[in-house]
Amino acid sequence: MRVVAREPGVNLPDMWGAGLVVISVLLAARPARSITDAERETIRANYYRARSALVALDDATNGTPVLGAALDRVLSAVANWTASFLDEHPNASAAQVAKAVERLDPERPCAKTDDRCADDYHLTSTAVRLNGLPATTFAVAANYPRGGTFFIVAHADDGHFQVAWNIKDLARRHYQSRDEIGYWAWTERGWGDGPLRGTIGALPRAASGHARFYVDAVAAAAAGGTYMSQFSVWEWSGSEARPLFIESYQVSFDTAPVTIKDGIISIPTKGTYKSWMTCGSCPEPHVLRRLRVSADGVHDLGRIDAEPEVRCVDELWDRLIHGRPAEGLATPAVNAALAPIVQEIKRDAGLDLDNSLGMLEESKLSQEHGRRFLQIDADNLGGRILRFEIGSPGDVCLRTLQILPPVKPVPR
Repeated sequence: MRVVAREPGVNLPDMWGAGLVVISVLLAARPARSITDAERETIRANYYRARSALVALDDATNGTPVLGAALDRVLSAVANWTASFLDEHPNASAAQVAKAVERLDPERPCAKTDDRCADDYHLTSTAVRLNGLPATTFAVAANYPRGGTFFIVAHADDGHFQVAWNIKDLARRHYQSRDEIGYWAWTERGWGDGPLRGTIGALPRAASGHARFYVDAVAAAAAGGTYMSQFSVWEWSGSEARPLFIESYQVSFDTAPVTIKDGIISIPTKGTYKSWMTCGSCPEPHVLRRLRVSADGVHDLGRIDAEPEVRCVDELWDRLIHGRPAEGLATPAVNAALAPIVQEIKRDAGLDLDNSLGMLEESKLSQEHGRRFLQIDADNLGGRILRFEIGSPGDVCLRTLQILPPVKPVPR
């Protein structure tokens, strides 16, 4: 888990690296600026020239400064395109701004064998209006399938729009520390991780009147059923974007999406176990992170484990195999019944005792005559199934244990 960052934004005009797009555009109440067809075509040509150079790079540049520089040129051209659109359409809706970004490089038909055409380079976008006239402000997310960026465009003294703030400048300063903000400078795609790309949405204003928004991002991983995501909350002061909350976490293909209702942000995540692994595409263990956004800030409401009984077995096994006290988790009878199996698996595991039970095959809760039971089946149990009786509230977590022998195959 990367470090939560609280550093304010900077005010630099250039872009760097790869990431998601927040466009915060400050517009005075004024008529639209006319842009000639030649100017519009020049902006488009600059984008496609930079895009061609990016597409020409081979996989050997994955994660290198060469790739970062190429992305810089492309995403700068995306920012220029968006600024020119807002020059012409200062009263555009958020949906119109997002559509303008997508029209610059829409998804196109691809041959089934052309993976780069289908997966690498077309733009998607979302947007929200943060402020209305006379200082209209938009937050816009623009992404390639393999990464995006977020930035701020402001009306300059010369009557044009320019990039006033972007996440890439801040990420460059944080990159060496590999923290949450530095994550936005990451360009390498690997197993379960990669450059961030995401969507943007509005949140209630701060007590100061400043607009706030969230970025719901996911890593553009090269492969893997479990991969990284990041959720962040930002406040726009009119001159800089400041992170109020930013944290990365694991998800799988079947993890539920983030939801926001009545100021409560619910972030489903895929947690980890100490004693066994779960399959890459499996959403277990389900861990829900909750935040509350109010006028005075973002409040952490903590985490909720959706399978506390399974977590209890995991904690008990981890303590026993590491020789630590296990009081309060199970009765002495349960600890005694587990002891021979613990020693057997400890001998086989050697020095590495993490995930000593291997892959979790099944965890099944049941209820019989008012009593609750949990069955655990894991690879390294040798076909045995651990059947625990769950204790009542205020009691120990695990009351009894029945060790079910391996099921013998039925002769044909």
